[in-house]
Amino acid sequence: MDNVSQALSLELPLGELRYFTDSKVSLYWIQGEDKEWKPFVQNRVNQIRSVTQTSQWAHCAGKENPAGLMLLNSETIRSAIRPLLATNRSR
Repeated sequence: MDNVSQALSLELPLGELRYFTDSKVSLYWIQGEDKEWKPFVQNRVNQIRSVTQTSQWAHCAGKENPAGLMLLNSETIRSAIRPLLATNRSR
C-alpha cells in the first residue's frame, strides 16, 4: 500500500488511508485477535495485516459501497456507453 500512496501523493494530498469491507466477518478477522483459522483465511489476514494497520479498517454496508454502484447500475452504465461505442466503431 505504501507504493500506491506514494504514487498518489505526487498528484494529490493524501490524508490517513482508510480501507472498507462490506463483510463483518472479514473485518472481525482483520481486526480481531490472532486465532487459529483455516490456512487460507490465516494467510490472507496475515497478508492484509502486513501492509495495513488494523485500525484503518471499517465496515461499509454493501448497499452503501461506492465500488458496488457500478455493479448495481451496470445496465444504466451500459446504456450510457452504447452510443459512445457505436460512434467509435463507425470511425
